[in-house]
Amino acid sequence: MRKFLMGISLFLSSLFSCSSLVAYDASPPCFRILESNYFEPGALYQALSLHHVIQSQWNLIYQDLAKRSRDIPKIVKDKASRLSPNPLQDPYNKDVAVQILHDALYSLFVDVLRIHNITNESDIKNMFDYILSRKPEALQQCFISEPKSSPR
Repeated sequence: MRKFLMGISLFLSSLFSCSSLVAYDASPPCFRILESNYFEPGALYQALSLHHVIQSQWNLIYQDLAKRSRDIPKIVKDKASRLSPNPLQDPYNKDVAVQILHDALYSLFVDVLRIHNITNESDIKNMFDYILSRKPEALQQCFISEPKSSPR
């Protein structure tokens, strides 16, 4: 009976160990920083200024982005969880994870700017890219896909 209980105990503990490994988020810290802090006011205001957005709208746009960007981590995790394998879990797939994050951030940016009657696609893309260019080098590396190695 004692061996049976020990066997059950080991089996259950191995189940819990495996399930915690499956849910592990292997994304790097820079990825998680970009998820929650992409639209900082300084770079955003500069981008809006360069594209002649009326200054009285800057803070309203920032507030809308800040409010709605709280959902970005959940959106990214939901999209990633629909893929097999999940790119955020071990082994972390940088290219796919970054594309999901980029698409979620860009979609949010487009939606907010359209609410404020900014609809020129070229301007929107340029502003989004400008904001990324103002991020420190370490954060920019999260958005750069690693080159594929050629087969030998």
